[in-house]
Amino acid sequence: MKKIILFSLLFATIRAMACSCAPYYSFCESRFQIANDVIVFGQILDTNSLNIRIKRFKTIEGIEQRDTIIVWNDSNINCNGIISMKASGIGNPGDSLIILLPRITSAVNTWDVVGDYRRPKYLCAQSTLKIQNDTVRGLANQTLNQSSNPPTYQFYQNFSITDFVAFLESNQGDCSAIRDSTFDYIPFPEKNVRWKSSNYYSDMGHSTCTQKTYTYIQDTLFNGKIYQVLKKDSIRGQLYMTCNGPYIYGTSNLFYRNDSINKKVYFIEHPYYVTPIEELAYDFNLKLGDTLPLSIIYSFQQSPLTIDSIDFVFEAGRYRRRYLIYVPGYSGLNGYQTLIEGIGSSAGLIEDLSFLNGLCCDSYMDCITLNGTSYLLPGGPGGITQTCAIINNIDKEEKTNGFTIYPNPSTGILNIESEEEIKRISIYDMQGRVLKQIKGNLRQLELPTETGLYLLKISLENGNSINKKVLKQ
Repeated sequence: MKKIILFSLLFATIRAMACSCAPYYSFCESRFQIANDVIVFGQILDTNSLNIRIKRFKTIEGIEQRDTIIVWNDSNINCNGIISMKASGIGNPGDSLIILLPRITSAVNTWDVVGDYRRPKYLCAQSTLKIQNDTVRGLANQTLNQSSNPPTYQFYQNFSITDFVAFLESNQGDCSAIRDSTFDYIPFPEKNVRWKSSNYYSDMGHSTCTQKTYTYIQDTLFNGKIYQVLKKDSIRGQLYMTCNGPYIYGTSNLFYRNDSINKKVYFIEHPYYVTPIEELAYDFNLKLGDTLPLSIIYSFQQSPLTIDSIDFVFEAGRYRRRYLIYVPGYSGLNGYQTLIEGIGSSAGLIEDLSFLNGLCCDSYMDCITLNGTSYLLPGGPGGITQTCAIINNIDKEEKTNGFTIYPNPSTGILNIESEEEIKRISIYDMQGRVLKQIKGNLRQLELPTETGLYLLKISLENGNSINKKVLKQ
């Protein structure tokens, strides 16, 4: 949680006023306002009269690969009195810090070493942030509060070092995002949400595509816990990557709940089974290098998947943590699947990463709609057009004059009335398998013995076709 400390404008700029420099730039603002060649996260090893040595943990920005870097003194300046620019003034041995550093490109002082760095000579800018107990201390960012009298600066500090470094690496210059972000965990939305994903499958020349939508319906109390109920609609097309008809429809409900304290999300995929099972879907408490735990989205741990990097990405209206996982064979995002706080996986809401190898099947989260606003989520491979648009229900599209089928629901026998001659009727189950094909100008049709929902594709002699859902009771 960020901590705001208020200082008066007068106090914050006493030093700046002496040299007529205002405003005073915070670290984030200094990154773009002053010249620097690298931003380094490291620890001071030792100091002497001319320089300090820093053990480099990470280069946040710029190019620097040496394990140890040297920062030399700069020449003192006269600012209503002599101000020392000794490198040892940056900190003491053992101090961890993030620092903006200018590289020495030509010798200005007798002790300069070209290729090393010199102490930043930025009196009106925060060029260094100290790290204590894995927390960033200092003027990470600031804003001028004009509502106070006199005006005051709000100084934002006390960020997690992991979050702050990841944010600096991810962010391209939006300092206001640090002011607006607490870097707190973002749980899944619990109201007014819909997810949409696309799945593609190819096997032995038979290719299908499926659109899945998960729409919030209501809350429910189950086993003493509050869950969110989602209506899942599946629409399967028969042509690879085009999602053309005929379409086969299915619908069901599932439950999910947030465990925000432990940064986890649980799902019950089949809440109406005799013994419903709650399963882990997402664990956002993972660290760099951790192995993805077995869950709904990762059920087959033959080849363990690990967290390769963590950064921040602006999705669905705000910055969120993103966890990148390399999946061999996956065709999106250069082979990486991602988990994003409050959204889900780049593969979909509850798609299993274990089997998305790009050989037989792929799946992509297309869109999330929050409070009526839809956000496209990039990440699919080339050739796939991701969209927030949803294929409409066939019942609304296939009302055909001159054709009637009844009763529906049926106990087994359907009556058919058609002004056009029927060429063939195909019966599909909800997995897209052809169960029966009957040729001829039929006027009655017997459904399979098992109860459930079926799709009929009626091919007419005039070349048209009609799809109808029927329920066998």
